[in-house]
This record gives sequence, C-alpha cells and structure tokens, in this order.
Amino acid sequence: MTKLMTKGFGKKPLVTILFLFPAVFLYLIILIWPIFQSAGYSLFEYSGIMNDTKKFIGLDNYIKMFTDPYFKRDMLNVLKLTAISFIVHIPLAFGLGLIVSRGKRGSNLFKTIFFIPTILPTAAVSLMWKFLYNPNWGAINSIVRALGFTSFNLDWLGNRMSAMYAVSLVNAWVSSGESMIIFAAGMTGIPSELYEAASIDGATGLKRLTHITIPLLRETFRTYFILLITGALKSFNLIFVMTQGGPNGATEVPTMMVYFNGFRYYNYGYASAVAFFILILGFLISYIVNKLIKTESM
Repeated sequence: MTKLMTKGFGKKPLVTILFLFPAVFLYLIILIWPIFQSAGYSLFEYSGIMNDTKKFIGLDNYIKMFTDPYFKRDMLNVLKLTAISFIVHIPLAFGLGLIVSRGKRGSNLFKTIFFIPTILPTAAVSLMWKFLYNPNWGAINSIVRALGFTSFNLDWLGNRMSAMYAVSLVNAWVSSGESMIIFAAGMTGIPSELYEAASIDGATGLKRLTHITIPLLRETFRTYFILLITGALKSFNLIFVMTQGGPNGATEVPTMMVYFNGFRYYNYGYASAVAFFILILGFLISYIVNKLIKTESM
C-alpha cells in the first residue's frame, strides 16, 4: 500500500494529498454533489421551495419526460442545432485553424480577431445579433435591401423556418475562435518532416491535406466532436437571450425546459429529471465518440 501511494503521489504522499485536497473538495461540492442531488430530486414531486414537502413518485418524472411532446420537440431542436453546427462549424474551424497554423505574417492578428467573440459576454453578443436580425431596422435586412431587394423584410428570429438557422449561425460565429485554436494546436503538433517528405515525393497541397493533415488530426477531431455535440446539448444562454425558445418553441432546447420547469413553473422534480437525462446522454455520446474514433499510436 505504501509503495502504491509513493508511486502515485511521489515521495511525500501526505503533502501531495494536502495540496490536492482543496481542489478535490471544491470539485466534489460544486460538481459531483449537485449531480447526485439532482438525481435524487428527479424521483420526487417537488416544487423546489425550501421546507416544501417532497412526494416520492419513483420514475414517474422520467416516464412523463419520454411521453412529453414538448421534450420530443426540444430534442429534435437539439438534433437540428447539432446538424447545422456540424455543417457550418467543421469547415469554418478547420479552415481557420489551417490559416493560423501556417504562422505567416499577420497570423497572430488574425487569430486575435477571430478569438474575440469567444471572450465576449454571451448576453452582449446575443443582444447585438438580435439587433442585427431586426426585420425593420436591422443591419442584415438593410444590407439585403440596399443590394436591390427592396421588399425584403424577413423576420429572422420571429419566423419558425429561419429562427434556428439564424441562432445556429451566431453560435458558430461565437465558438469559431475556440474551435480555431483546437485545430491550430493539432496542426502545429504534426511534424514538419512529414510535409517535407511529401513535397519531395511530389504531393500537392490537397494530397498533403487528405493523406497527412486530416489522418493525423484524429485525436483533435475526436475532442472537437465531443465538445460540439455536448455543447449543443447544454446550449442555453445565447438562445435564451435571443429568442427565449420562440417563436412557438422553434428554438427551445432541453436546457430551457429545465429552466422553465424549475424556476417558472416550480416543477423542480421534473426539471431535475430532464437535467439528469441530459447529463447521462452527454456521457453516453462522449463514450460512443471515443469508441468510434480510436487514436492509433504513431
């Protein structure tokens, strides 16, 4: 036992444990305990108000969730958001990462410009784009009308057909900086000797991209896919500020269902069931992606 502790924690295991204890304690209190607490509340009929009585109902909240048409609609909205994110994010993030990783003059400025949306407050970004999408005096419709389409007056966020696409494009813009850094870091880690050898063999830029860059970014793609899918599952702030789930639920996602049931309708047990399901689904998706995209040792 002593040898095992020495191997895992170094020559002074007690000192190491004491240094790790504050971080581990905060992790358990802030993250792990609320997960178990949420799982427990999901088995009760509970309003969330202190000192209010809890009625044990077992799995009734989960049964209600899987038969709830609003939950099915919100899950379909998440699938749509994820699909749009894949179509828009992947070429955008990969292309930006490719440009930045080359390290040419001005790449640092380029990196800074595209990373700015990531560090801006989500509420401020959402309000800015809400103004840009305004059908009457928003910049987007004004530009389209200035190009000659004088009668163009699309209500981007008020139309069921366009609302999710409009929100997804903003989401892609906001997360483009973070995605760019992920791909740029992966590309920088590829040995330059491989590209030099490919150039000697007469490989063109496209062949180098498909035979060297993309195959060697397997680990990066795996991380990116997990972040992309789980990010869509837990998306809330941007959509809530821009549309609050409207029009008529066209952009509502399960996290908003958690918010509405927990803090507006005081159905805390049902909200906990939906939240716990989102957590488990996120873990399952991460596990599946890790199994599907296995990293081969080089």
